[in-house]
Amino acid sequence: MQNEKRKFPRLLCSDQFSNSTIIIDDVAYEMISVNFNNSGMAVYSHIRLPETNICFVSFTLDNESPVEIMNIPATIRYRHEMETGNQYGLEFKIEEMEQPTIAKLKSIEEYLRQSEDLESRWPLP
Repeated sequence: MQNEKRKFPRLLCSDQFSNSTIIIDDVAYEMISVNFNNSGMAVYSHIRLPETNICFVSFTLDNESPVEIMNIPATIRYRHEMETGNQYGLEFKIEEMEQPTIAKLKSIEEYLRQSEDLESRWPLP
């Protein structure tokens, strides 16, 4: 069993989860959304992000009731940069958000939790 370092485990982003746009110093970076919970997410790209911890993130969950998150403040808490690709862990700055945005983040997490199928999470041949 793997020890979870964060308070709340993250859920794999479903096919309905868009790529994320990370904005640093007014430059937008398109990233693959990997996993999510209402306090943060992981993203992946072949492009390295600049050496800063402050960013804004946008993404959409396109389900029967689409949920759009635009330019929420986040901190880059984790960096795993390699020649084959780069993974980043983002922590949302909840204290800087309004209640409707926080509610949207929680609704996305609840949707992912309900739609998660542990049997098909890691399909084997």
